[in-house]
Amino acid sequence: MPLIKDFSVERFRDGTLTITMVPPVDMGGWDVRFTMWRRFNYISGSVSGLIRKSMASGYGNGVSGITLTNSGTGIFNVSIAPNDFSGHFDPHAYAYRIERFDSGNANILVEGHRLVKG
Repeated sequence: MPLIKDFSVERFRDGTLTITMVPPVDMGGWDVRFTMWRRFNYISGSVSGLIRKSMASGYGNGVSGITLTNSGTGIFNVSIAPNDFSGHFDPHAYAYRIERFDSGNANILVEGHRLVKG
Protein backbone atom coordinates (compact mmCIF):
# COMPACT_ATOMS: atom_id res chain seq x y z
CA MET A 1 0.00 0.00 0.00
CA PRO A 2 1.45 3.39 -0.96
CA LEU A 3 2.25 6.12 1.52
CA ILE A 4 -0.24 9.01 1.38
CA LYS A 5 1.40 12.42 1.74
CA ASP A 6 -0.22 15.77 0.95
CA PHE A 7 1.72 19.03 0.74
CA SER A 8 1.32 22.62 -0.39
CA VAL A 9 3.51 25.24 -2.01
CA GLU A 10 3.08 28.85 -3.08
CA ARG A 11 2.79 29.51 -6.79
CA PHE A 12 6.06 30.53 -8.52
CA ARG A 13 8.23 29.48 -5.56
CA ASP A 14 10.60 26.57 -5.16
CA GLY A 15 9.20 23.59 -3.34
CA THR A 16 10.71 20.35 -2.06
CA LEU A 17 8.82 17.21 -1.13
CA THR A 18 10.90 14.97 1.16
CA ILE A 19 9.94 11.29 1.18
CA THR A 20 11.11 8.84 3.87
CA MET A 21 10.30 5.20 3.18
CA VAL A 22 8.70 3.39 6.14
CA PRO A 23 10.00 0.89 6.97
CA PRO A 24 13.47 1.99 5.78
CA VAL A 25 14.46 0.29 2.53
CA ASP A 26 17.62 0.27 0.39
CA MET A 27 16.81 2.20 -2.82
CA GLY A 28 20.16 1.63 -4.54
CA GLY A 29 19.57 0.92 -8.24
CA TRP A 30 15.92 1.99 -8.25
CA ASP A 31 14.27 3.97 -11.05
CA VAL A 32 11.70 6.37 -9.58
CA ARG A 33 9.21 8.69 -11.32
CA PHE A 34 7.13 11.59 -9.92
CA THR A 35 4.07 12.66 -11.93
CA MET A 36 1.55 15.37 -11.08
CA TRP A 37 -1.85 15.84 -12.76
CA ARG A 38 -4.82 18.10 -12.49
CA ARG A 39 -6.85 16.28 -9.89
CA PHE A 40 -9.75 15.31 -12.16
CA ASN A 41 -7.46 13.97 -14.92
CA TYR A 42 -5.79 11.78 -12.28
CA ILE A 43 -9.14 10.38 -11.15
CA SER A 44 -10.22 9.63 -14.73
CA GLY A 45 -6.98 7.76 -15.42
CA SER A 46 -5.14 10.27 -17.60
CA VAL A 47 -1.57 9.13 -18.23
CA SER A 48 0.03 12.46 -19.15
CA GLY A 49 1.07 14.65 -16.26
CA LEU A 50 1.70 18.37 -15.98
CA ILE A 51 5.00 17.79 -14.19
CA ARG A 52 7.17 14.70 -14.50
CA LYS A 53 10.45 14.13 -12.63
CA SER A 54 12.57 11.00 -12.54
CA MET A 55 15.59 9.33 -11.00
CA ALA A 56 17.20 6.45 -12.86
CA SER A 57 19.97 4.08 -11.87
CA GLY A 58 23.21 5.06 -13.54
CA TYR A 59 22.35 8.75 -13.99
CA GLY A 60 23.58 11.66 -11.92
CA ASN A 61 21.71 12.31 -8.70
CA GLY A 62 19.19 15.16 -9.02
CA VAL A 63 19.53 15.52 -12.81
CA SER A 64 15.77 15.41 -13.40
CA GLY A 65 14.47 16.77 -10.10
CA ILE A 66 14.68 13.78 -7.75
CA THR A 67 17.64 13.56 -5.38
CA LEU A 68 18.40 10.41 -3.42
CA THR A 69 19.40 11.74 0.01
CA ASN A 70 20.08 8.40 1.73
CA SER A 71 19.87 5.32 -0.50
CA GLY A 72 20.34 2.89 2.40
CA THR A 73 17.24 4.05 4.28
CA GLY A 74 15.06 5.27 1.41
CA ILE A 75 15.07 9.04 1.80
CA PHE A 76 14.74 11.21 -1.32
CA ASN A 77 13.64 14.72 -2.35
CA VAL A 78 11.49 15.83 -5.27
CA SER A 79 12.27 19.43 -6.25
CA ILE A 80 9.67 21.63 -7.93
CA ALA A 81 11.13 24.77 -9.52
CA PRO A 82 9.17 27.94 -10.40
CA ASN A 83 9.60 27.24 -14.14
CA ASP A 84 7.72 23.93 -13.66
CA PHE A 85 4.59 26.02 -13.18
CA SER A 86 5.02 27.89 -16.52
CA GLY A 87 1.53 29.36 -16.54
CA HIS A 88 -0.56 26.19 -16.37
CA PHE A 89 -1.07 25.96 -12.62
CA ASP A 90 -4.08 27.75 -11.24
CA PRO A 91 -4.23 27.88 -7.45
CA HIS A 92 -6.04 24.70 -6.35
CA ALA A 93 -5.40 21.01 -5.71
CA TYR A 94 -3.43 18.66 -7.94
CA ALA A 95 -2.82 14.94 -7.52
CA TYR A 96 0.60 13.31 -7.69
CA ARG A 97 2.11 9.84 -7.62
CA ILE A 98 5.65 8.55 -7.09
CA GLU A 99 6.34 5.14 -8.63
CA ARG A 100 9.17 2.64 -8.80
CA PHE A 101 9.40 1.28 -12.33
CA ASP A 102 12.76 -0.45 -12.80
CA SER A 103 13.15 -3.94 -14.27
CA GLY A 104 10.83 -6.41 -12.55
CA ASN A 105 9.15 -3.73 -10.40
CA ALA A 106 6.13 -1.49 -10.89
CA ASN A 107 5.04 -0.17 -7.51
CA ILE A 108 3.28 2.98 -6.35
CA LEU A 109 5.42 4.32 -3.50
CA VAL A 110 3.60 7.55 -2.60
CA GLU A 111 0.51 9.39 -3.75
CA GLY A 112 -1.37 12.41 -2.55
CA HIS A 113 -2.58 15.89 -3.35
CA ARG A 114 -0.70 19.11 -3.68
CA LEU A 115 -2.33 22.43 -2.99
CA VAL A 116 -0.96 25.31 -5.05
CA LYS A 117 -1.58 28.57 -3.20
CA GLY A 118 -2.15 31.73 -5.24
